[in-house]
Amino acid sequence: MRVTRRVQREALLSVLVISSVFLAGWAFYLAFHLPASYRAEHWRVAWIGFDVAQSVLLIATAWAIWQRRVILILFAISSAIFFLADAWFDLTTARGGDVTQSVLAATCIEIPAAIALLLVARRAVQVVANEWWRAVTGKDAPPPSRLTLHALADSVESSRDEQ
Repeated sequence: MRVTRRVQREALLSVLVISSVFLAGWAFYLAFHLPASYRAEHWRVAWIGFDVAQSVLLIATAWAIWQRRVILILFAISSAIFFLADAWFDLTTARGGDVTQSVLAATCIEIPAAIALLLVARRAVQVVANEWWRAVTGKDAPPPSRLTLHALADSVESSRDEQ
């Protein structure tokens, strides 16, 4: 039995919506049942592992930009998410004198770096979409915020029909 793209898309959408509802309920449950504080046994391993992963992602992003590879979109977005998560956990776990340092790191380094990486990814999406769109239609693509997968697929199919 062959599963159509429509069925795959609907199944994925269902899983994502159900997961989102489940996670919202789980977060609500945790809000009332988690202890106010908790001593982590592997605190260093968690932070070192996180920082190493973040470093690897940044190196991968730099490599992809240097090599002009489309995968930079994935690496840049992943790096941005790591910066935002780093800022979140720095701010929410800071205590005492660490709060000022965490706020400064978040506002001066982590959040601006995440924004810059997201802008790099957005620009790369624009370039890729424009190249594909121009190759198929001979015109510039609409902005990424208005470009749909259907529009791209339809333009490819109409281009094939003309040939």
